[in-house]
Amino acid sequence: MQDIMVSYGKYTDTHLFAKFGFVNGDGSGYTEASIATMHPLLDVGMGQQFNYLVDFGNGTKITTEYDYEAQTRSMVNYLRYDDGYDDFIAKKGNPKGYQLKLLKLRHLQKIANDYDRWTFRIGPRNNTSEPSKSSDIPIRTRVPQFNPHNIKFDGRKIISTCRLIALTVEDFNRKAIETLEMELLNDNFFIERNKQINWS
Repeated sequence: MQDIMVSYGKYTDTHLFAKFGFVNGDGSGYTEASIATMHPLLDVGMGQQFNYLVDFGNGTKITTEYDYEAQTRSMVNYLRYDDGYDDFIAKKGNPKGYQLKLLKLRHLQKIANDYDRWTFRIGPRNNTSEPSKSSDIPIRTRVPQFNPHNIKFDGRKIISTCRLIALTVEDFNRKAIETLEMELLNDNFFIERNKQINWS
């Protein structure tokens, strides 16, 4: 008698654990790393079944008014620590810094549910793993390790999000406010590493 073996496709270990309470211990599952520590993603990159955005049928998906307000309150936390500044930004003490902070929040709202801007999916640690002869025989007794040579990481989208959070009024040749205002209508705005940004 043979056991039925199930493949979970590209569902990540995070997703499997949240849904079923277990993961495949042989390293055949996908792993994900996320910087979305302050807000819930309403599109977790797993298709329509796990997408909580409202679909208008023309390819446009947006949040409900309630979700938008709740997410906005969460997104503020990314800017709470005023990264890149020596002191806390106050509206009266640093009006330009405060204006930039509001612009950064608007940009964060735009990408709040863009999975690739917050999460990176890593391929299986062991993509040659096969089922054992029986479910009472473990495939392996040790957790497979990550091989850094097998990980292809294009972090431009996630790094751009981090750069947006840490952007200061001194960046873009002191035209950070003008740049973010101009790019509000650009859905593909990325902050690349260049000489106009003061990264230490």
